[in-house]
Amino acid sequence: MTPTKNPIVVAYWKAHRKVLAATRGRVGAKSSLLLTTTGRTSGEPRDVALWYLTDDGRFVVVASNLGQDQHPLWFRNLEAQPKATVTRHGTVTPVEASVATGDEAERLFDRFLSEVSSAYADYRERTSREIPIVILTPV
Repeated sequence: MTPTKNPIVVAYWKAHRKVLAATRGRVGAKSSLLLTTTGRTSGEPRDVALWYLTDDGRFVVVASNLGQDQHPLWFRNLEAQPKATVTRHGTVTPVEASVATGDEAERLFDRFLSEVSSAYADYRERTSREIPIVILTPV
């Protein structure tokens, strides 16, 4: 069973997203944030809970989709509209998304493996696509 089809994993992330949204990021895993994007076809706000790290005042997330062969919907939303918000610790921060490239992408991915979760190495192994490292810069 793939992680995205595992009902326990799906239930956890749905519940976690709701808790983060309801508490404005005050309650939830300490290394997670709530990213609100604009749906690329609906134009409606879309929330997703993500693990993150900070780098020079920016938030960094990984568009792993648990190693699936397609990008996660939140990433596709950011491709269409890079302006979004990050909610954590009760604070909503407007951000603009960009994708890290080259040495910066590798440096940030290595930090993610050591500081957030080594599982991201497995996600990279599962897919043939390049997994984007997304930088969310406060604006």
